[in-house]
Amino acid sequence: MARENSIQLYKRVDEELKSPGPKPVYYLAGEEAFFTERLQKTAISRVPPDLKDFNLDILYGQDTTLQKVVGICRSYPMMAEMRVVILREFHGLFKKEVTDDEQGQQGSSYDELIPYLEQPNPTTLFIITDEKAPAGNTRLGKLIKNSEHVGLYLFDQVSQDQVADWVIQWVTLNYKKQIEPAAAELMYHLVGSDLLLLSTELDKVCTYKKGGDPINQDDVRSVIGVYRPYTVIELKKALVSKKKSESLFIAEQMLHKSQSDAGEVIRTIGFFYSVFSNIWQLQRLSQKGLGREQIMKEMGLRSTYHYSSLVSDARAFGPAEIPAIFEALLDADMAIKGYSKLDPETVLMMMIKRIIG
Repeated sequence: MARENSIQLYKRVDEELKSPGPKPVYYLAGEEAFFTERLQKTAISRVPPDLKDFNLDILYGQDTTLQKVVGICRSYPMMAEMRVVILREFHGLFKKEVTDDEQGQQGSSYDELIPYLEQPNPTTLFIITDEKAPAGNTRLGKLIKNSEHVGLYLFDQVSQDQVADWVIQWVTLNYKKQIEPAAAELMYHLVGSDLLLLSTELDKVCTYKKGGDPINQDDVRSVIGVYRPYTVIELKKALVSKKKSESLFIAEQMLHKSQSDAGEVIRTIGFFYSVFSNIWQLQRLSQKGLGREQIMKEMGLRSTYHYSSLVSDARAFGPAEIPAIFEALLDADMAIKGYSKLDPETVLMMMIKRIIG
């Protein structure tokens, strides 16, 4: 059975937290804080707004003690069915500088969490968050992983090549709409990989889009495209079509709108390194006689759209051209990182000219 991705896991835990009988304790960990923050909001929504002063506690590991946290968790809600306690930065509880006399007390504080997790207060929803879960070989780590009272959920960071897929799933999950893969790619290149910012912009796009038709690139541009009308998507289309003048114009406009020319060039180099790495891999696998399904499996492609798009891009460049293109990308990368006195615009323009030939 395939492991759940972060958005599938988020959906499942969100439904759990909204259900009549959630687990009494949740440990939410991982580098992708977007999901853990959204789930904290879901937990907080369990407390009526006019009763939050009495039944909601948000604590930080560095600013509290475990004795205090456990004491609050053991107390009963006032005029409500549930008390919600959120402990953020869990490991901060144990990173404080303590004197020799306090070491023993610090150790006993750590142990105090174990009996609570073994028999938690059923009227308290206790949410623990941190980037990492306790080590699995410790007594606490084993208990958190195996206890029926505790839900341990780890949210992996969404990599850049998965952001477009995340956009598609997020739109379906939260808005019951569809977004075309090309529009999802455009969202990523217009907004970036920050999921919080992406979710905010997607809310605008989904609110703007009426009817049942899928969200397309024009819909995306109508809402957020005015901030940055040219992206690497347009640059790639022009470059693959070997339109040198158009490619240079788009690159110039991209730099004109960027906050950092060097940063924009670095991102562009990285994007095209990924593009041509995929083209090279597709050509290599095709030369071996592999079919579409085998190639998609080897390259981890999730949809025929991505495969067809890659095949179209690959047709523009013969296998013999790829080494020179990688050399151009490497030279540009070294130049922008200080191995040349050329300015960022010149670096980018020279790279484009060398790729097109």
